[in-house]
Amino acid sequence: MTPRINLLPTRESRALRRKRRRILALTAALLLTGTALGTVNVAQCRHRSGLETDLEASRATATALRRDAKAAGALEARIQEQRRKNAAVIRWLENRAQPAKALRGLAAAAPATLWLTRYAESDGVTVLEGQATEDASITRFLRDLPVDFAERQLVEAGKAPEDAVFSFVIRARTDPLREPALPEE
Repeated sequence: MTPRINLLPTRESRALRRKRRRILALTAALLLTGTALGTVNVAQCRHRSGLETDLEASRATATALRRDAKAAGALEARIQEQRRKNAAVIRWLENRAQPAKALRGLAAAAPATLWLTRYAESDGVTVLEGQATEDASITRFLRDLPVDFAERQLVEAGKAPEDAVFSFVIRARTDPLREPALPEE
């Protein structure tokens, strides 16, 4: 008789070993995958925290830039105000020379028999007071006044009985921006 060999336990043990190997391989794959995912997660958390730090720094920079822009706007407004004040000062300095120019024009227009005793200018109105030895000198002076003295008006003219001279008062509107012209002879 031939002995019979039972191969069933051998096949089962082999199948069991294969299952164990597969389970071990799957467990190892899961562990490796879990480790890789954990590493990626840690790297992403670090990257995210770095981005959050950068975001906070960017927000701080943006806040500082807004504050600087606001300060620059205020500074720009102050610069415009200063420029406006400077323009007023420059106009004032330019107008300071106007009476000298007007006086040169008056000196050229005044005949030898006439002299001015008062020159006053206020708000674009000039008042000229003076005396003359003859009435025609006043008329000639009024006619020969520079063109800067517009709307000339002889307000008062007369001769006191005891005086040998004529007194006069002339009012004129002046344009301070033009150069007074010398009268033609």
